[in-house]
Amino acid sequence: EKKKCIAWVNYAYQLDRTPATAWGCADLLEEIGEKQGAKKLLNDVLEVIKNNSLSDADPKDIQSVTERVEKKMDEMILETERLVLRKLEQSDFREACKLLQDPEVMYAYEGAFSDQEVQVWLDKMFRRYENDGFALWAVVEKGSGELIGQCGITYQEYNGGWVPEVGYLFRKEFWHKGFATEAAIACKEYAFQVLDFDDVYSI
Repeated sequence: EKKKCIAWVNYAYQLDRTPATAWGCADLLEEIGEKQGAKKLLNDVLEVIKNNSLSDADPKDIQSVTERVEKKMDEMILETERLVLRKLEQSDFREACKLLQDPEVMYAYEGAFSDQEVQVWLDKMFRRYENDGFALWAVVEKGSGELIGQCGITYQEYNGGWVPEVGYLFRKEFWHKGFATEAAIACKEYAFQVLDFDDVYSI
């Protein structure tokens, strides 16, 4: 079914190679976990805008579309066999509550969070995206599209300095399925290959 969906999405885009169609197709591909395919279509959107056919369009509209596309591309971080890692968004609040308000999951944080503490947590991640370029990301299972946890890289204080640490939290029903290992390995590789860290910690 997934292959059929990808085929239909690509066919639809070939029939109507416009920014609006590419945007919609990229949304569908991202929803079923095809991050690289989504990015390719979004790159096409930028090419269409750059070269274009939009000569009579308002420059402000073109700028607005460009910014939306670039923001969307920036939100998609990593893809593994079973998972997509993307930036957390405010709309993830309820899903974040499922994770951060489970006392068993949050044993290392001295208990489950209140709604206010969940919001503080999200705000901290948003600031880290802005200031550091990375933080904990939403982990989405490709098969279901469900947000099952958070995994990523954060600076932690260690031996009198600040070091990059790979960390994760997963909803209890997704423990013991290899998801944490899969996500953590991808984040470690991202830390070395993309962020160019010499050392990465797990404290």
